Amino acid sequence: MGFLFGARLLVNRCPVAASQRNEEGNLPIHVASQKGHLEVVRELLIYWFDPMDFLNEKGQNILHVAAESGQMKLVEELLGNRDLEALINEKDYDGNTPLHLAAMYGRSEIVHALVRDKRVDTRIVNNEKLKPSGVVVKLLQGGRFEAPKSDGMNKLIDTKHEDDAARGVWNKSQKAEVRKMRKVLQVLVEADDKNEFDNNLISDLPRTTLTTEELNRGVGNLLVVAVLVVGVSFAGVITVPGSGSDLSSDSSKYLRSSFIGFDMLAMNFSLIAAIILCRISLGRASDVTSSMKNATYYNFYSLFCMGIAFTFILLITVQEHTGFFLTIITSHAYLFFIQLVCSYGFMLSTANKIRSFLRANPFKFMARMKRRMDVRTSLMGRE
Repeated sequence: MGFLFGARLLVNRCPVAASQRNEEGNLPIHVASQKGHLEVVRELLIYWFDPMDFLNEKGQNILHVAAESGQMKLVEELLGNRDLEALINEKDYDGNTPLHLAAMYGRSEIVHALVRDKRVDTRIVNNEKLKPSGVVVKLLQGGRFEAPKSDGMNKLIDTKHEDDAARGVWNKSQKAEVRKMRKVLQVLVEADDKNEFDNNLISDLPRTTLTTEELNRGVGNLLVVAVLVVGVSFAGVITVPGSGSDLSSDSSKYLRSSFIGFDMLAMNFSLIAAIILCRISLGRASDVTSSMKNATYYNFYSLFCMGIAFTFILLITVQEHTGFFLTIITSHAYLFFIQLVCSYGFMLSTANKIRSFLRANPFKFMARMKRRMDVRTSLMGRE
């Protein structure tokens, strides 16, 4: 079917053959769409003025088939043909539109192309009363879905048996398929005017889990970082420069106090990370993925505070040498800026979490703050 000459010969010599179905109930134009043979589809469309009259056994038109099969170029071609606009939101016998099928099979590029087209209705429901985003949610929450393979067959992905994933039964391709479906869902939710319910829905979906070997390696690496920061911050307080007679000026005292403050923060963040990691290694953590993420954040904050503490040590050491002082501070400011750029993702993620919490629980947050103020007021009154 991939040869244009063969297609022309077929429709010229035996037009009836172009309307014959194969064992799967597909017409030649459906097979060409499934394989992504763009030129052949164009040739066959010349003879079929109304593609709506030619559906396969599932009631699918050529856009359904192209979207399900992941044929991006053909989908773009069909979307760009104004004579085929009727295909865009057409339903098959299960009530699925091309967008439903693209989402169902994890075709993220095609889903993105379809939702960008203003003619595509992302809110159409199928026979199960599900929008495209609802189909993906059901597949992920149901625990099993079929993912396409390169040979045209489908493989079954099981997202419920996370113990199998932890034992290493899952392979990389299975993890990739789940991530792909989550990416598809993200695109659909954004197209549906994302709200707080959808955010919670996405966060509650099954995620790919780490294998035991990966988990142990990650916990070990993070624990090493946490313990090192604890040791360095402890030693830093004992051997802080500028002690004794060097603290004659107010600026030196201020710098030393600032150093101790950030050093203390670094130590406490690291201790929290170490405690979380110990809980994971002992099997006491209820949510391993979330605990690992929190430990990573606390390690990041401890390293960030150590960098600031080092700045104050630097100021204490070189403050009496003006020229050297300016050179060191300028260089360190530049390097600190690079650190901020590299850590932008962590900081943005934390800020987004805080913002999401405040938006989702504004009254709860205000009530909590009010209770704290009342407690402080009562304590001050007793004093």
